[in-house]
Amino acid sequence: MFEEVKIKGIRIPFHTSFPEINLRFYVRHTDKDGSVHRGVVFISEIVPKNTIAWVANTFYKEKYTAAIMTRSVATANKNLLFDYTWHWKGRENLVSANVVNTLWPIEPGTEEAFIFEHYKGYAKVSESVTTQYTVEHPAWNTYPVNDYKIDCDFENFYGSRFAFLDKAKPASVFVADGSPVVIRSKTVLRNG
Repeated sequence: MFEEVKIKGIRIPFHTSFPEINLRFYVRHTDKDGSVHRGVVFISEIVPKNTIAWVANTFYKEKYTAAIMTRSVATANKNLLFDYTWHWKGRENLVSANVVNTLWPIEPGTEEAFIFEHYKGYAKVSESVTTQYTVEHPAWNTYPVNDYKIDCDFENFYGSRFAFLDKAKPASVFVADGSPVVIRSKTVLRNG
């Protein structure tokens, strides 16, 4: 969930809070000085407003798609229930989780740390150019997951290369409590 979003310090009315669903993978990049950075590459990001998708695609060269989306958070006993849905080509897709309403710090070296503790992002601009940006945020905490549900037609939304995900079971499921995030200006990396 994005909240209080600003672009270059400016709030865009009616575009400051919105849900987002993304499909991503993780990479390592070695700089010319030999330093290694772990980062993320987004395959697709789904948001509920066309303007958000247009700005991200046009100015940041990301791969955003606008779709009808809903998000809900409910409390039940000592648990939280998170539901995110999006509609695509006549089908409702769902990602939901039932978690214990207790936050735990992420331990270094764990799977959670691998997923959440990365501070670089990468986007392919062309065959010879990739952009790199720095992401700054304090360490996050996670909720223990009781149960989850993923009901998504991956092939319908992401294409035939991702059809295998329709029957795949996740190796792990995490729910994190986010924080303010700052995305710094991008730098250009040239391939070859």
